[in-house]
Amino acid sequence: MVLISIKFKPITLNFIDDMGTKFAILYNYRYSYHKTDGFSDNFARGDYMENAVALTLGEKIRLIRKAKGFNQTYVAHVTKTSDMFISRIERGEAECSSEILTAIKKALDIPNAPLYDNEREVYMNRLLMWNDMISNYRLSEAREYASELFPIYVLPFERRLSALYHTIKARLCGVERDFSKLEKTINEAEAYLDDGCNLALHLYHRNKGMHYWARFEYKNALKHFLKALNIQDANIKLDATFLSAIGHMYLCLGIPVQAMIFYERAKTMYGDDRLHPGVHNTNLGIATLYVQLGELTKAKKIFDDALVRARSNNDEEGIMLGTANMCAISIRMGDFKEALPLSEQSLKYGRKNMTLYFLALYNNAICLIELKMFDQAAEKIQDGKILADGNEHFSFLFESLGHLMTLKDNSDKEEKKISSDYIENVAIPYYVTHEDSQIRFAGIDICKTLETYYKKKGATKKAQAITTILRDIYEKMFFVDSEKEFLGE
Repeated sequence: MVLISIKFKPITLNFIDDMGTKFAILYNYRYSYHKTDGFSDNFARGDYMENAVALTLGEKIRLIRKAKGFNQTYVAHVTKTSDMFISRIERGEAECSSEILTAIKKALDIPNAPLYDNEREVYMNRLLMWNDMISNYRLSEAREYASELFPIYVLPFERRLSALYHTIKARLCGVERDFSKLEKTINEAEAYLDDGCNLALHLYHRNKGMHYWARFEYKNALKHFLKALNIQDANIKLDATFLSAIGHMYLCLGIPVQAMIFYERAKTMYGDDRLHPGVHNTNLGIATLYVQLGELTKAKKIFDDALVRARSNNDEEGIMLGTANMCAISIRMGDFKEALPLSEQSLKYGRKNMTLYFLALYNNAICLIELKMFDQAAEKIQDGKILADGNEHFSFLFESLGHLMTLKDNSDKEEKKISSDYIENVAIPYYVTHEDSQIRFAGIDICKTLETYYKKKGATKKAQAITTILRDIYEKMFFVDSEKEFLGE
């Protein structure tokens, strides 16, 4: 059994505090919101202006003031006017000069809030620029923009701009791997999507996919990614990171053909930018696909290049991953003498990344079993069981590994019977039905080991039953209808 892991290095950046969150209140005002059928707005042409809420400047000021809990006396005091004058402005009975409007905005703490049509158009363009910054990984600039654009929170009448603001902000949270804020911001965005636009809806499903991905719910993640992919709009630009993410979901679900299609599309979009972190991750994904497809020499070349890169950058986590992947390739090629020192190199980097450490420990135990070093293998398996306490996946891995060793060592017939029953009735059903393809691949290796054991025993029917299970796994890998499987209701 071999697991191949892909490294998506988190970007650790500080994110701004949501200073305006407490003002994001939805009001059931008497003003009507004009909606179009579906989501056919084209912001590039400025069509969103036609569907804006028809409010006067004074009405907007009044709604913002109430949303923030200020009375007219306070605004009059700060602007050095009178209660009556502020009241007349809100009723549309007095002219609001640019100087007075600037003072009112300052009093309401919304200096950058778009109130006039031309301001809204500028704000919309800034939102689009903000989204482009995130696409291009200009994250420092994107965080500054977030702090400048947040006043949309206190404009309860700007639901469409709010929808886009929240979905772009959620995207930034996802890129920064701040998944708790991602979930929070997605939930906030849902309140505005009924008046949203195609781009906001696209980003919503994209962010929802990221949310499920972080929770290892790959089917739900792919479902939302495909919904985002199917939304068409002039402002929706399919970037390489998004296409690579779809490829990775197909990879995680064990559907290699579709995964390769999206990975290759992503690589085409990256072009000659070989230093982009997305290129590195995409290459690792493709290498893992090669493993699933049996193209081990191609996979080994990519993993070897990744390991050279990690060593040149003194990237300890990358080195740990690289040696683990090279070890996994050697195991699949049956070269356990080459694999053993690679697994030991991975273990030297300790437990900074427990997932990679489990992978290294697991591969190390496999090598020891295949080289008939059973006492040392038993120690590694016991270490794995202790460390995996509370982790269902790794507990199963090391428990199964112990039973596999029993089938290969000098245990008596009764112990081998107990182990073969466990593998057949507990381990295999768990692995082959698991959503994660890496876990299913561990199931493939378990099946092959048990199949070989039954054949040696002369248990033909049992061996044939295992062969049928293997065939079913491979059929699901190559003959799944992704649209029907993941978008069908």
